[in-house]
Amino acid sequence: MVKTTKGKQKIDMKKVENEEDRMITFSKRRSGIFKKINELVTSCDAEVGFLVFSQVGTPFTFSHPSMEVVANRFTNPKRQTPRDNAQIVGEAYRKQRIEELSETYEKLAEEVEEEKEKQKALEDLVEEKKLDTFWWKTPIEGMNEDDRTLVHDTFVELHDGLCDLLAERLRLASDDSA
Repeated sequence: MVKTTKGKQKIDMKKVENEEDRMITFSKRRSGIFKKINELVTSCDAEVGFLVFSQVGTPFTFSHPSMEVVANRFTNPKRQTPRDNAQIVGEAYRKQRIEELSETYEKLAEEVEEEKEKQKALEDLVEEKKLDTFWWKTPIEGMNEDDRTLVHDTFVELHDGLCDLLAERLRLASDDSA
Protein backbone atom coordinates (compact mmCIF):
# COMPACT_ATOMS: atom_id res chain seq x y z
CA MET A 1 0.00 0.00 0.00
CA VAL A 2 1.45 3.35 -1.05
CA LYS A 3 0.85 6.52 0.97
CA THR A 4 -0.57 9.31 -1.13
CA THR A 5 -0.52 12.00 1.59
CA LYS A 6 2.49 13.78 3.00
CA GLY A 7 1.30 13.24 6.60
CA LYS A 8 2.33 15.56 9.37
CA GLN A 9 5.30 17.62 8.29
CA LYS A 10 7.12 20.61 9.70
CA ILE A 11 5.90 23.84 8.17
CA ASP A 12 8.42 26.60 7.55
CA MET A 13 7.61 29.79 9.43
CA LYS A 14 6.85 32.14 6.58
CA LYS A 15 3.81 33.96 5.37
CA VAL A 16 1.26 31.71 3.70
CA GLU A 17 0.78 33.26 0.27
CA ASN A 18 -2.59 31.72 -0.66
CA GLU A 19 -5.31 33.75 1.09
CA GLU A 20 -7.67 30.80 1.60
CA ASP A 21 -4.84 28.66 3.03
CA ARG A 22 -3.83 31.60 5.25
CA MET A 23 -7.35 31.81 6.74
CA ILE A 24 -7.40 28.04 7.37
CA THR A 25 -3.94 28.20 8.98
CA PHE A 26 -5.04 31.14 11.15
CA SER A 27 -8.13 29.25 12.33
CA LYS A 28 -6.16 26.07 13.17
CA ARG A 29 -3.30 27.89 14.88
CA ARG A 30 -5.74 30.08 16.86
CA SER A 31 -7.53 26.97 18.13
CA GLY A 32 -4.20 25.41 19.11
CA ILE A 33 -3.10 28.54 20.96
CA PHE A 34 -6.44 28.76 22.80
CA LYS A 35 -6.06 25.12 23.83
CA LYS A 36 -2.53 25.74 25.17
CA ILE A 37 -3.64 28.88 27.03
CA ASN A 38 -6.52 26.94 28.57
CA GLU A 39 -4.05 24.26 29.74
CA LEU A 40 -1.87 27.00 31.27
CA VAL A 41 -4.84 28.49 33.12
CA THR A 42 -6.03 25.10 34.34
CA SER A 43 -2.69 23.79 35.51
CA CYS A 44 -1.17 27.01 36.90
CA ASP A 45 -4.23 29.12 37.80
CA ALA A 46 -2.69 31.93 35.75
CA GLU A 47 -4.41 35.16 34.79
CA VAL A 48 -4.28 35.37 31.01
CA GLY A 49 -5.44 37.82 28.39
CA PHE A 50 -4.98 36.99 24.70
CA LEU A 51 -6.25 39.17 21.86
CA VAL A 52 -5.67 38.55 18.17
CA PHE A 53 -7.21 40.05 15.05
CA SER A 54 -7.76 38.11 11.84
CA GLN A 55 -6.73 39.54 8.47
CA VAL A 56 -10.25 40.86 7.95
CA GLY A 57 -10.22 42.58 11.37
CA THR A 58 -12.29 40.14 13.43
CA PRO A 59 -11.09 40.12 17.07
CA PHE A 60 -10.63 36.84 18.92
CA THR A 61 -9.99 36.87 22.66
CA PHE A 62 -9.23 34.42 25.39
CA SER A 63 -8.99 35.60 28.98
CA HIS A 64 -9.13 34.34 32.51
CA PRO A 65 -10.76 35.49 34.76
CA SER A 66 -11.80 38.30 32.39
CA MET A 67 -10.16 40.61 29.90
CA GLU A 68 -11.01 43.61 32.13
CA VAL A 69 -9.26 42.12 35.17
CA VAL A 70 -6.20 41.19 33.14
CA ALA A 71 -6.06 44.64 31.48
CA ASN A 72 -6.38 46.39 34.87
CA ARG A 73 -3.65 44.18 36.26
CA PHE A 74 -1.46 45.02 33.25
CA THR A 75 -1.99 48.78 33.50
CA ASN A 76 -1.74 48.93 37.33
CA PRO A 77 0.53 46.04 38.37
CA LYS A 78 1.04 47.29 41.96
CA ARG A 79 -2.62 47.96 42.67
CA GLN A 80 -4.53 45.07 44.23
CA THR A 81 -7.64 43.99 42.40
CA PRO A 82 -10.80 42.65 44.08
CA ARG A 83 -9.81 39.18 42.92
CA ASP A 84 -6.54 39.53 44.85
CA ASN A 85 -8.48 40.34 48.05
CA ALA A 86 -10.80 37.42 47.45
CA GLN A 87 -7.81 35.21 46.82
CA ILE A 88 -6.23 36.31 50.11
CA VAL A 89 -9.44 35.64 52.02
CA GLY A 90 -9.83 32.27 50.28
CA GLU A 91 -6.25 31.31 51.11
CA ALA A 92 -6.74 32.32 54.76
CA TYR A 93 -9.93 30.26 54.96
CA ARG A 94 -8.17 27.30 53.33
CA LYS A 95 -5.29 27.48 55.83
CA GLN A 96 -7.71 27.73 58.76
CA ARG A 97 -9.70 24.76 57.47
CA ILE A 98 -6.52 22.72 57.03
CA GLU A 99 -5.52 23.51 60.63
CA GLU A 100 -8.97 22.50 61.91
CA LEU A 101 -8.86 19.25 59.96
CA SER A 102 -5.33 18.55 61.19
CA GLU A 103 -6.44 19.02 64.80
CA THR A 104 -9.43 16.73 64.23
CA TYR A 105 -7.16 14.15 62.64
CA GLU A 106 -4.74 14.28 65.56
CA LYS A 107 -7.57 13.86 68.08
CA LEU A 108 -8.98 10.91 66.15
CA ALA A 109 -5.53 9.36 65.87
CA GLU A 110 -5.12 9.67 69.66
CA GLU A 111 -8.54 8.08 70.21
CA VAL A 112 -7.63 5.21 67.90
CA GLU A 113 -4.37 4.71 69.78
CA GLU A 114 -6.23 4.71 73.13
CA GLU A 115 -8.71 2.14 71.79
CA LYS A 116 -5.83 -0.03 70.60
CA GLU A 117 -4.29 0.17 74.08
CA LYS A 118 -7.63 -0.78 75.67
CA GLN A 119 -7.97 -3.70 73.26
CA LYS A 120 -4.46 -4.88 74.11
CA ALA A 121 -5.21 -4.58 77.85
CA LEU A 122 -8.39 -6.64 77.42
CA GLU A 123 -6.52 -9.28 75.45
CA ASP A 124 -3.86 -9.42 78.16
CA LEU A 125 -6.57 -9.73 80.83
CA VAL A 126 -8.30 -12.53 78.94
CA GLU A 127 -4.99 -14.33 78.53
CA GLU A 128 -4.05 -13.81 82.16
CA LYS A 129 -7.38 -14.81 83.68
CA LYS A 130 -8.35 -17.28 80.95
CA LEU A 131 -11.72 -15.57 80.73
CA ASP A 132 -12.31 -16.99 77.30
CA THR A 133 -12.51 -20.57 78.67
CA PHE A 134 -15.71 -22.19 79.91
CA TRP A 135 -16.66 -21.71 83.56
CA TRP A 136 -16.44 -25.41 84.30
CA LYS A 137 -12.81 -25.46 83.11
CA THR A 138 -11.75 -22.85 85.66
CA PRO A 139 -9.02 -24.33 87.89
CA ILE A 140 -10.26 -25.10 91.40
CA GLU A 141 -6.90 -24.27 92.96
CA GLY A 142 -7.47 -20.55 92.39
CA MET A 143 -10.94 -20.55 93.99
CA ASN A 144 -11.97 -19.81 97.54
CA GLU A 145 -14.31 -22.12 99.52
CA ASP A 146 -17.52 -20.28 98.50
CA ASP A 147 -16.61 -20.44 94.77
CA ARG A 148 -15.84 -24.17 95.04
CA THR A 149 -19.17 -24.78 96.77
CA LEU A 150 -20.97 -22.80 94.04
CA VAL A 151 -19.25 -24.79 91.26
CA HIS A 152 -20.05 -28.09 93.06
CA ASP A 153 -23.70 -27.15 93.54
CA THR A 154 -23.94 -26.06 89.90
CA PHE A 155 -22.51 -29.39 88.73
CA VAL A 156 -24.96 -31.29 90.95
CA GLU A 157 -27.85 -29.22 89.58
CA LEU A 158 -26.66 -29.80 86.01
CA HIS A 159 -26.31 -33.54 86.68
CA ASP A 160 -29.78 -33.77 88.19
CA GLY A 161 -31.26 -31.77 85.29
CA LEU A 162 -29.61 -34.00 82.69
CA CYS A 163 -30.75 -37.14 84.50
CA ASP A 164 -34.32 -35.84 84.62
CA LEU A 165 -34.20 -34.96 80.91
CA LEU A 166 -32.85 -38.40 79.96
CA ALA A 167 -35.47 -40.14 82.12
CA GLU A 168 -38.25 -38.09 80.48
CA ARG A 169 -36.98 -38.92 76.98
CA LEU A 170 -36.70 -42.63 77.82
CA ARG A 171 -40.25 -42.58 79.18
CA LEU A 172 -41.53 -40.87 76.02
CA ALA A 173 -39.67 -43.32 73.81
CA SER A 174 -41.11 -46.29 75.68
CA ASP A 175 -44.64 -44.78 75.48
CA ASP A 176 -44.27 -44.31 71.70
CA SER A 177 -43.08 -47.90 71.15
CA ALA A 178 -45.91 -49.41 73.20
